[in-house]
Amino acid sequence: MALISRRRTKQGTGIAKSLFGTLRWTPPKWLEGLGARRAGLGILGLAVVAALVVVQIEAPGETPIVEGELRPEALLLNFSVRADPRYPTHAAASIARLDLLGEVVKEGVSIEPAIPGQWRWASETQLRFSPREDWPAGQTYTVRYEDSVFAPQLRLEANQAQFQTIDFRADISALEFYPSPVQRGLRQVVATLDFSHPVERASLERRVQYRLHAPDATIESPGQRVDFDIRYGPLGRRAYIHSVPIDLAPREQFMSLQLGRGVEPATGPSRLADALARNLRIPDLGSYFR
Repeated sequence: MALISRRRTKQGTGIAKSLFGTLRWTPPKWLEGLGARRAGLGILGLAVVAALVVVQIEAPGETPIVEGELRPEALLLNFSVRADPRYPTHAAASIARLDLLGEVVKEGVSIEPAIPGQWRWASETQLRFSPREDWPAGQTYTVRYEDSVFAPQLRLEANQAQFQTIDFRADISALEFYPSPVQRGLRQVVATLDFSHPVERASLERRVQYRLHAPDATIESPGQRVDFDIRYGPLGRRAYIHSVPIDLAPREQFMSLQLGRGVEPATGPSRLADALARNLRIPDLGSYFR
């Protein structure tokens, strides 16, 4: 049968040649650059040779607090097919291995440094990692993935990708002169600090301070150090700085809250990049009781 088939092919080729002459095809230069030099390469063959799977990473942002709990954002790997490096990326219909769609991917993809979580093909082009704990601050991760988790006959541009989580940030959300509503004569300064990640407490306590400045002092003057205590929110992302009781003076004073650079998060290599400061006017005796 194979011999008959070949003979019929040759016979058909001869008839076509006698009717239409000889046809020759020359590949374009861009296709030669991809290594497709053989004449007669079909459309399907062209797609397989030219297609490259590329990835775009959506790194997680600041972890939101939902109903009093930290809910870390997922890491998203969005894959697409690029037909030729000189042309825009376009979406592909089925980059994921179809039998893995919607399933937990237990092999063929990993993240380093390791963090507990679960990989899943969320769609035909999106691989999703849902962590079981909060992302550390400023940590660089490497994601590695094997051909086995993708549809057959696709060629990956690379088998790994990197991303970095957001850096550690702090904000002085409030600085207030606080007269106690229950204890007569008790007046304090209370500051509220908010952080992008749970703060490392000892690091904060070494770098925060209150300074009380006389009315005629310049902003650059060191001022008098004022003791305080710190109370933390339940998730470690907020701290309240309570000064010791403040005595009112005949003239206005001002208190400065200073937070030094280098404050550390509970996890991750990032550090607070810039020092923060804010000033608060302390009323004098006359204006307070007026």
